[in-house]
Amino acid sequence: MIEYILLVLLLLILLVITQFNRMMQWSLKKQNLQGLQAAQHGSELEQRFYQGYMQQVALGHEPRIKAVVAAIEFTPPIEAVDQTHLKFNLSPTAINHLQVAQERLLFTGKFGGTAIQVSVPLNQVELLTAAQEA
Repeated sequence: MIEYILLVLLLLILLVITQFNRMMQWSLKKQNLQGLQAAQHGSELEQRFYQGYMQQVALGHEPRIKAVVAAIEFTPPIEAVDQTHLKFNLSPTAINHLQVAQERLLFTGKFGGTAIQVSVPLNQVELLTAAQEA
C-alpha cells in the first residue's frame, strides 16, 4: 500500500515539474516574440527579418541564421573563431532577450555554458532558415 502511495506521489511530482517546465518555455517564447514586435514597424530590412522569423515559428520550425563572423559583436568577447560564418539557433526557447533594433539583431545565447550578448547587423545575416533545412 505504501509503495502505491509513493508511486502516485512521484507521478504527481513529475507532472508538476513537467507543467512548470512548459510554463517557463512558454514565458521565454512570449518574451522573445514580444521583443521582435518593434521590427514590424521598423525599416524594410527589419520587417523582412520579422516576417521570415515569424513564418518559421508559425510552421513550428526552429529559426536559424547564418552570419558573417567579422560583423558579429559578442559581450563579453569570445575567442577568435576560425570560421568566416556562424550559425545561430534563434528558436524562442533557445535564446533570451531577442529583439531587433537599429537594423541589428540582439539576443543572449549560451556559448560553452556562459551567457553571451550577441549583436548581428541584419545586413550581415546571409540566411534565415529552419533547423530542418540547415
